[in-house]
Amino acid sequence: MRKQAASNQLRVLRFRLILLVLLSILPALGYIVFASVNQRSNSVNDAKSEAMSVVTEISAEQHQLALSTQQLLITLSEIPQVVGYTSSSCSTQLGEIASKLNAYANIAVADTTGIIRCSAIPYQGAISVADEEFFQNALTPNPVSAGQITVGRISQKEVIVYAEPIKSDLGVVTGVIYASINLSYLSKLPSSIRLPTNSIVIIGDSNGMILATYPMSTTINGNKVFQNQSIDNTVINSDSGTVNAKSLDGIKRLFGYKKFGGPAKSNSGVILVGFPLAPIVQSANRSLFFGILELAIVSLAAVLAAWIVGMRLFSRMQLEAIQDQLTGLYNRRHTLELAGREFKRLSRVDHQLAIAMLDLDFFKTINDTYGHAMGDEVLKRVAGLILEGCREVDIVGRYGGEEFIVVLPDADNLVAIEVSERIRNLISGITFTSRRGGEFSLTVSIGITEATEDSPSLEVLIRQADKALYEAKENGRNQIAIFS
Repeated sequence: MRKQAASNQLRVLRFRLILLVLLSILPALGYIVFASVNQRSNSVNDAKSEAMSVVTEISAEQHQLALSTQQLLITLSEIPQVVGYTSSSCSTQLGEIASKLNAYANIAVADTTGIIRCSAIPYQGAISVADEEFFQNALTPNPVSAGQITVGRISQKEVIVYAEPIKSDLGVVTGVIYASINLSYLSKLPSSIRLPTNSIVIIGDSNGMILATYPMSTTINGNKVFQNQSIDNTVINSDSGTVNAKSLDGIKRLFGYKKFGGPAKSNSGVILVGFPLAPIVQSANRSLFFGILELAIVSLAAVLAAWIVGMRLFSRMQLEAIQDQLTGLYNRRHTLELAGREFKRLSRVDHQLAIAMLDLDFFKTINDTYGHAMGDEVLKRVAGLILEGCREVDIVGRYGGEEFIVVLPDADNLVAIEVSERIRNLISGITFTSRRGGEFSLTVSIGITEATEDSPSLEVLIRQADKALYEAKENGRNQIAIFS
């Protein structure tokens, strides 16, 4: 019986040890999974921002190209050889101009019936653009400067066409001049941008048909990957955004997209930039795998080791709950909690209490001039100076942004002034050196208040100190003001 009882006790002990190990593992496992999911989410969000940044840059370059094209056409429409487009010198003039501009497939002039009369590219026979939207729009009383995606009648290339009317001295429309921008040129605009491997840029028309891609060599078995492929209606029906989609090459990508058009911002088509999703989440997946592997190894260790690890994690969480991560001071919540305890002592013993609110003068200028990284360094340095100027019993916390709070137990206004002046001198007496070059100094404004028998609450006391701080700033900054 005793042997059976001992065996049962051992079994129970083993079960409890296994249960303890599992309970120790579960929080860490949850944290690893949460961190991995969070890392994956951050990676995807970063990729979305980068994709939208690239597509916005391309769209802006396209818009600038559209503006330049419009100005070019207006200028050309006033050249005598173009106005008198029946002359052979018109084609020669346009040919010389187009040869110097890589973006254009062709520049041509049509009469009011739509028959092309001169062109930078030589042509034969009578060619008409009368049925083209860009031509009809240019003949309207108030034409819209929008680009039309089409196939050039002479160049036989997929192009975006912009057109302007040609007018006589009397203001009568005598023809239409138009310029065709190669879609392949537009899709190659990101070639100077360093994109992830297997990224792709797509240009589609307003109906969702894919017309051009970059790189142009994206093929499967010698065929263009995106031939006769259309863009999802969700993309076509919205101005901009991101979407996940799998292309015909089998690669799942995160696409950023944005509509583009002419100077009037009318819709000519859509530009998409796609980054492969696999590399984006690969780091998070790797972290999850190795995290679980490491956790499995740790689970084989002694219960005592698991317990110690758990205690360390708990201590760290406790510290993070009360500490401001940037400056190392108490955070606002914990500072107010400690200040509340000191305020309660006022009613129990003969106790004094003062509050000082500190705000760095013109701190926004530092961020704007030297960058937020420099601003963070300043906040950390100032936090150390405030601690240096305070007494050991004082409670120092970061109240928010560039504002700090000092709770002074067993102190009246005179003690608070002495401490505040020491802090003010320490801060104004140092020089900061920026990584961007240049040196600058800093000052601080301080508001002080002292608790009295009539002080109704800690919140009122803080508002009084804040009001004194506002007075110090209004009076010129770099000084101390006392609530009265």
